[in-house]
Amino acid sequence: MFQTCCSGRKAVFSVGWPNVLPKTKYHMPVAWRKLFIRHYTCIQNVNRFLQNLAEICYNYEEVPPDKFHIILQYIDEDENNRDFITSYLHLIASDPVENLTKKYYAGKTLQHIQHHSLSKAWHSYLSLPINEQKLEIGTIYMHNWHCFLETTNIEDILQKLDTLAYEVKKELAKFRPDHPTLVKEDLYDTIDTNLWNPTDTRDILIAMNNILYKKHRFHAEEYSSMDLLNINKVLISKRCLRWIVTVIYQSVARRLGVLLEPIPPFMQLLRWQEHPNEQASYKQYTYLNTNESGRFLSETQCYHLHNEEVVIPPRRWFHNIATKLLRVGRIAEGQLMVRNYMKLAILLDPEDLDMLAVWVEYNVSANVNLEQVLISAQRLLCSEVQRFQCLGKRLIHRIEEELAKDGESKPEALVPRRRADNQEVEFSVGLIMKHKRYDYMCVITGWDKKCMASQEWILGMDVDRLQNQRNQPFYDVLVNDGSNRYAAQENLCMPDHGEMIQHNETGRYFQKFCDNYYFPNEQTMTKYPDDLAVTQQIIQTHYGCL
Repeated sequence: MFQTCCSGRKAVFSVGWPNVLPKTKYHMPVAWRKLFIRHYTCIQNVNRFLQNLAEICYNYEEVPPDKFHIILQYIDEDENNRDFITSYLHLIASDPVENLTKKYYAGKTLQHIQHHSLSKAWHSYLSLPINEQKLEIGTIYMHNWHCFLETTNIEDILQKLDTLAYEVKKELAKFRPDHPTLVKEDLYDTIDTNLWNPTDTRDILIAMNNILYKKHRFHAEEYSSMDLLNINKVLISKRCLRWIVTVIYQSVARRLGVLLEPIPPFMQLLRWQEHPNEQASYKQYTYLNTNESGRFLSETQCYHLHNEEVVIPPRRWFHNIATKLLRVGRIAEGQLMVRNYMKLAILLDPEDLDMLAVWVEYNVSANVNLEQVLISAQRLLCSEVQRFQCLGKRLIHRIEEELAKDGESKPEALVPRRRADNQEVEFSVGLIMKHKRYDYMCVITGWDKKCMASQEWILGMDVDRLQNQRNQPFYDVLVNDGSNRYAAQENLCMPDHGEMIQHNETGRYFQKFCDNYYFPNEQTMTKYPDDLAVTQQIIQTHYGCL
């Protein structure tokens, strides 16, 4: 009777919120109507929250962390709320036809929830004994920190690595059926020393090389996409970043009782103590290169490596990776990746004052999180390094000025910019443009009747060498490569056809993409009330249709 009455609500619930359904106990009666109402209430609260973010955060370069405290508080009220909220946010953020502004703030909220959860996970991970800080777990955290829409399940990864280890055992049995590791049916979880003699260890590594490189053909590549960092996809495609191969190799070896140590600063080298009784330290260890099919290094090569610092704890390993990914973000992925891994690098090494200085400057320029940033700036001021002291003093002064104006809680009001007062502005917000010199595609998000950048920027960019110099309209644009730029009017032109701009901030300004232009959201319409009509007129004239 219960199943008959509730099957309808259960079916609706299972379609809308599949992540929550497995947590219900099938042998126990479930009040599906009550659960449905609770989730419906969650949806209404999330929708109101996202609308509020759109209204109050338009002028912020980054949503201040304190704006998310309401949603975090709501999550803490009930353990089911987290699944309800994250499932709904995922649905919005991944829906190709959803309102772009709603998607933008759903993504920001989802990312903040993810960082909030992962920060706790990182602290727990780093508090474990060194031998229990598994590199594969940290690698999953590294990926999930940035890719909040495509998180990786830890249990799935561990199971796939276990499968690789069992394959190595089968390979080992072909030429060493008497190997002692074959006696133990289960795999090892954690080890603090190598369990086998030199011959047994080398045989395991030979079997590993056969499985990983000859059978599965794992190979390293230069960065081209975040897929190379997703260890779940890597275990399927066998294509990955250099250090991911090292993580997989070291993780499989540990399951078989072989302790391999990563060697800094080389992300592809591992070593093990093959000859502990040798007097010369460089002769005690054998090194292998995971990016060269597990090749063992020669004695001469080992001699040149033995003076390097050889013990690198996971905290430093992942801090190094975060800084590398930060540089990749500057070149290939855009500001979101830079911000994310800058934040992670500081979490992993709070004593890295160079990174802390960059982080403080970024937050001050974006006018976000100023109370917390003030504490970081005071740390710079207390440093023994003079350049950090000077920077800290300057930044503290700027932060205190902003806090005195209460700028963080009261963002600047949107003042309409009328076309009648700016007739020299030729283009309009929402137009997709092409840069004449650099050939990039972009979308206009705002304009000034003349260059409003700092004198330092004007001199650095040689603005006065332009034909119309600084006294011409300049446009804020989002570029297809993920960057934000400030372009002179004489350098922009209409392309042969419009295209969607691949930039994570389009939703901050626009509601939807309309084939040849972007339709502004409510906040952009308030700031540029005449631009939509101008945009549509230009599109009609240039392309012959909207």
